Amino acid sequence: VVLVRKESAKVLGTRLFALPTKSTRLDEFSSSQSSAISGFSSFVKETWSSSVISHVKQQLKDVSKGWFNLEESNTEVYKFSKLRKFLGFLNFIMQDTLRFAVEDSLLNYKTFVEGACAPPVTVVSTNKVTVDFSLGGTLGEDAARLRSRKPPLFLLDLAIDSTGEKPVFAYSSSSDSFTSSVLQFFDKSLISIQKLIRIERKVMKNLFWSRDPVMNTVHPSEEWVSVYRNDIETAMSAAASKLDEYLKLYDPLLEFLQTDVETYLESIEVQYGGKMPDDLEDPDDWNPEDAEIDVKSIKELSSKHMDLMRKLEENIPVSVNLGAFSLSCSKVRTELSNKHEAIAGALMEMACKVTIQYTDVTSEKFEDMMVNLKKSPSDIEAVDDIKAFISTVPALVQALGPRIDTNLGFFNILEEAKYKLDGQDFNRKWEVFSWPKKIFDKVEDLEVVLQGKTNNLLEDMKEDQAAFMEKLNGIQAEVGNLHTFTNIDRVDQVTQHVKKIKAELQRSGEEARLFNNREALFGVDVRDYVELSEISKSFEPYYDLWL
Repeated sequence: VVLVRKESAKVLGTRLFALPTKSTRLDEFSSSQSSAISGFSSFVKETWSSSVISHVKQQLKDVSKGWFNLEESNTEVYKFSKLRKFLGFLNFIMQDTLRFAVEDSLLNYKTFVEGACAPPVTVVSTNKVTVDFSLGGTLGEDAARLRSRKPPLFLLDLAIDSTGEKPVFAYSSSSDSFTSSVLQFFDKSLISIQKLIRIERKVMKNLFWSRDPVMNTVHPSEEWVSVYRNDIETAMSAAASKLDEYLKLYDPLLEFLQTDVETYLESIEVQYGGKMPDDLEDPDDWNPEDAEIDVKSIKELSSKHMDLMRKLEENIPVSVNLGAFSLSCSKVRTELSNKHEAIAGALMEMACKVTIQYTDVTSEKFEDMMVNLKKSPSDIEAVDDIKAFISTVPALVQALGPRIDTNLGFFNILEEAKYKLDGQDFNRKWEVFSWPKKIFDKVEDLEVVLQGKTNNLLEDMKEDQAAFMEKLNGIQAEVGNLHTFTNIDRVDQVTQHVKKIKAELQRSGEEARLFNNREALFGVDVRDYVELSEISKSFEPYYDLWL
């Protein structure tokens, strides 16, 4: 009996549950409870029973016949034997031991869970949660301070669940899973100690047993067990409800969480960056120059997202104590913060891109002017065209003045935002600013060139006019010689000759008109070329005769 009581003392020293001294995650809690329950069950059903059986056999091994005969095979004899009463006594000891151990473990488990859930929790905001460690004033200051040093029972993370159609805020473990898990191991502990076979069945192997007799132990249906279980469920449910209450505070952030960054940026570029909308009914009607370009609004949106990022980092703590739970918010905090920062950066990139695009369009307009000013005239008509264009340059440059001012304003906005331009983009800023001066400098140089070109062309025209007069003299001689053609047999040859003279007179008329036009462009006296008229008048009778 002494040896059995000694072995039973070991059972009383074995715990049915693992009561953690630090915060654990739900899966770690489940693993440790499963191990503890399995270990307790194994110890009771195998180690403890085997030790008791071993002691009984050792102490009664020398008894062959009589009241303590372990080899007894007659059930009727065994019923009235002292051995049966002795083994029944040992069974009572073991039953009491097991009950005391289970009752003690269940009480400790209940006390542990209730203690972890006891401090009242007040959820004010995402970054303000108060835990009353004085338990409503029932604990003194020192006791409350000591209580506050105890870590929460569970660790969990605030997370983003992307399994649905849209991402939502969630916990790494659902709030109700904590209650169900704690109760699950309460129930599992009771199941694990059922059907513990009495030692007399294992000692008296020669007897006929119609069934395996089992010890009476704590059963889940006992009233006090149900009370314990209800108390644990109430405490855990109340504590877990604070998780749901806290999670609802993140609902205002759902819209931003569910915002698609690419779609959002595209809408901003359409609204402020001059991008053509994808849903435009007739893209041919789109005029990029009519689109609104508002770099300031883009920059302000970027600043807004940076402010929201800082505000978010202030409002979402790295971790928060929710009584029975230590909640880590760092992952969500970091992800939302990074999203704001990424959008802010992308908006500044957009502001820069829009500015550069606007700058390039402005420069293209000046480059078009420069192309016209760089043309090399080959005749006085081209010179006149260039001069005509030069006369429009001041108005064209003045019309582009607002674009230059807008461009510089865009660059100033980027500078105020401390956006770093690369070397090429930085040069664009001053290039567009310098365009008017480059244009007027080119005009000034071109006017000198055009004057020299005009003088040269005038001299060329005078030479062409002299050659033209010689040509007219030749035509006049040919016309004067037509009266000598009297042989009717040579009519074909004469006809071809007359046609040739007619064509030359027509070309000469065109040349005379060209000279007259150019004389007007040069600003010199316009010549009548009466010689041409006289030759044509003399030629008409011969033309009518032969044709």
